[in-house]
Amino acid sequence: MEIFINEASLQEQYFSDTDFAKAVVTFTAIFDLINQCVKSAQMYKSELFLDYKAIRGEVFQSSYQKIKDKQLKVAFRRYVFDRLNPRDWQPERKHSRDDWFEVNEQLVTDTSIAELAERKLRDTALIGLLVNFIQSEFAGNTSLLVSKNRQATVKVDCVENRNSLEKWLALNLSIYTTDLAYPPRDEQTVLQDMTRFRRTSRIEQGRKVYQEKATGYYWYVDQLHFGRDAHLEVFDAHGRHLGEANLNGEIDYSCQDPQKHLPLA
Repeated sequence: MEIFINEASLQEQYFSDTDFAKAVVTFTAIFDLINQCVKSAQMYKSELFLDYKAIRGEVFQSSYQKIKDKQLKVAFRRYVFDRLNPRDWQPERKHSRDDWFEVNEQLVTDTSIAELAERKLRDTALIGLLVNFIQSEFAGNTSLLVSKNRQATVKVDCVENRNSLEKWLALNLSIYTTDLAYPPRDEQTVLQDMTRFRRTSRIEQGRKVYQEKATGYYWYVDQLHFGRDAHLEVFDAHGRHLGEANLNGEIDYSCQDPQKHLPLA
């Protein structure tokens, strides 16, 4: 997976230091979630990122230095320049300056948009994402249609806040987060491991029941709980309740309920 900070979403859209600081809070929250859920992604930014303008008439770097909240400044620096360490894509650029990349008939050659678009054109299996700053002309879009030389086109996914990232992760990576207000899909849990489990014909609470190959235990997603309370119910080979498991498959036997039974007849 490759994630690009979209410097082109800095369009002098903020009118005050306060507006800009709020945008940085939203932006930082995105990277909080990326850091929690996406360990293997390669992060990229443009070497020109700090030269783009956030507050009218002022480059990003100058606006950033004016942020009064020290913790916010540290968090932004940690996520963008230290901990996740997005690297400049220019030294390994794929798209040519001679090509004409457009979004809504606007030229975006030499931006992260064009770079990610070119990479997706070369590798259709690539999972890629643009992270936008809020209140740009891209606001509300979950994807951008990028054209190359007005011939080839490619869809580039984008997010602008934590909520949109959560939805993107759920759709694209089968990642379930604790803020979601619905139970996880089977493929968002340990049940996706078909080397460990097999599907049965049984249905419980409207969910498919799986059998663990090594133990004979039966597992299914509890349809009545979601978010931080999401879990799987686990029963032994005779249908007796063993406990609850987290989404990674770790059983908490202290949650065993003798009143629960999985009918096997």
